[in-house]
Amino acid sequence: MKVRIASIQYQLRHIDDWDGFARQVDFVLNAAADYCPQFVLLPELFTTQLLSFMDNNDVPSAVRALSEYTTPYIELLRAHAVRHGYYLIGGTHPNIRDAQLLNTAFLFTPGARYISRTRFTARAGRRKSGTATMVTSSTYSRRPTARSPF
Repeated sequence: MKVRIASIQYQLRHIDDWDGFARQVDFVLNAAADYCPQFVLLPELFTTQLLSFMDNNDVPSAVRALSEYTTPYIELLRAHAVRHGYYLIGGTHPNIRDAQLLNTAFLFTPGARYISRTRFTARAGRRKSGTATMVTSSTYSRRPTARSPF
């Protein structure tokens, strides 16, 4: 059995608004579909391109503001997975849950479902002391799993 995987190299260029982002994503995902892949892979944190039109010079708060785009991000990528009939590994996207910044990976299926896996980011103070742990959870596990990134 052969499996075809399309891995996207995504150029982060200036955009003026969400529609500019959606047009670029549409272009690369439609181009990938021309090769009839079963899986399409987007890069981690490719949604940071949205920062190019946001008026915020404070990086931590700007990254937190990206979470406002989680719903349209999910809708956009889910639509492509369904339209083209492939599994879309949607990179990662920052979002906030319980006031905590999370880096969440998404897998979109041709059947319009999506599965997410979240990694809680380590806090700077804990990172310096060398005791940082990464806690992950997903729809497949009943409880979070802690492991060290080192």
